[in-house]
Amino acid sequence: MEEMDKRQDGAEQVGETLAQLEQGEGQNGGRRKYENNQETLEDPEEDAHFRKVVLAFREYLPHSLKYCALKKRHWEDLLSESQKAVVRPMLLRKMGFILSALKANGKFISSILEPHGLFQGARKIMPEESASTPADGSTNQNGGNAEKDQDTIIVESKESDMDKVRSVLRQFSRDWSAEGKPERDICYGLLLNELTEHYPNPIKENGDQVRVLIPGCGLGRLPWEVARRGFCSQGNEFSYFMLIPSNFVLNRTSGNTFTIYPYVHAWNNVLNTEDQLRAVQIPDVDTAQLPPEADFSMAAGDFLEVYSDASQEGKWDVILTCFFVDTANNVMDYVEVIHKALKPDGLWINIGPLLYHFFDMAGEKSVELNYQEMSAVIRAYGFEILKEKMVRTTYAHTLNSLMEVVYNCVFFSARKNSGELQGLCTKPTYTFKKEDKADCSTHTHHHEDGSTHAHHHEH
Repeated sequence: MEEMDKRQDGAEQVGETLAQLEQGEGQNGGRRKYENNQETLEDPEEDAHFRKVVLAFREYLPHSLKYCALKKRHWEDLLSESQKAVVRPMLLRKMGFILSALKANGKFISSILEPHGLFQGARKIMPEESASTPADGSTNQNGGNAEKDQDTIIVESKESDMDKVRSVLRQFSRDWSAEGKPERDICYGLLLNELTEHYPNPIKENGDQVRVLIPGCGLGRLPWEVARRGFCSQGNEFSYFMLIPSNFVLNRTSGNTFTIYPYVHAWNNVLNTEDQLRAVQIPDVDTAQLPPEADFSMAAGDFLEVYSDASQEGKWDVILTCFFVDTANNVMDYVEVIHKALKPDGLWINIGPLLYHFFDMAGEKSVELNYQEMSAVIRAYGFEILKEKMVRTTYAHTLNSLMEVVYNCVFFSARKNSGELQGLCTKPTYTFKKEDKADCSTHTHHHEDGSTHAHHHEH
């Protein structure tokens, strides 16, 4: 989040290179169009940030090999000779498999950075001293074997940026593998079911497609699923760490599959070596296989800046938010822009926790509303909450991990009513029903005022 958070002033430029190089691909051949609000990537700060993100991807394997070398030194330093006799053969054998898995991940990342489209431009702005380090780790900067000569590797990227690259691998597993399907069925499934319940036909009586916006869409699986169902779908994403790989999986895989090892960096709470080295095939679908009428695009930039523009007012029939609303400095800004962007009687469907990203972050301001307060704000802005319930789910969970983080997420759907801001309700009434993972039923509660409530990322 650190670097991403600093980019808000120039956020509308995030997709410049994407848009320039993806022009004309729109819906043809299943390609996804990346939209932007600027003609060129002229902001020097934005240019430097783009370099840094691509550099982090390219330094994934050198950084990982360097860390493995450190782990081996720890084993040598901490284990006694008698302890080494017991465990060293197992550790070295595991390390050999880990290095092979890391090189496979590096090869996959190298495919993402192939010199075409966006990444042809990206390589032109890479620092010269980093250009000699292939992302697949075939040689290090001294021309030697990266696996044998880790200590000589120079890594420029910050640890926080490298952690974002590692999280992309886990996100690929969540969004684009068969292994991620259980999580997607809970989160995306609820959103998609609610969408199709209100719009069983993605084409309106006047012939127009139902327009659906998905902000904070990460690697793009949810907007792809919306488009696959025949809706006009637009994903919105701010982070280059997500835009670069989403562009690859949506536009460049062309039915091919890749093997990655998203859990190879899990050193804690591991049940067995097989779990750490488990391979995942991505993508689990051919992303080019969309209906001929599919209208699918990705808008790169900060949600508030892009969709507060007058051109976006009253443009969308539905807005889906998944693990998104807690990414705001001030969640009321999100509610306001969502309300303005929706058409009259438009639908907002949400699932996610309130793990506010800027809470207690140095140099950042943050407003943290609890859900009782947020629900009152949503109604005050002119929404009628139709359904509301709690849903338990994990997020990019490592299978068989000895530690599991489960989110109690709020799921709701709300309809935009006509009229001005109504003012806050000072004593809202709530009835929540807790749901387990398998139970997605809806509990309805009628209030005295006649309104109806039904109760309910890395992230």
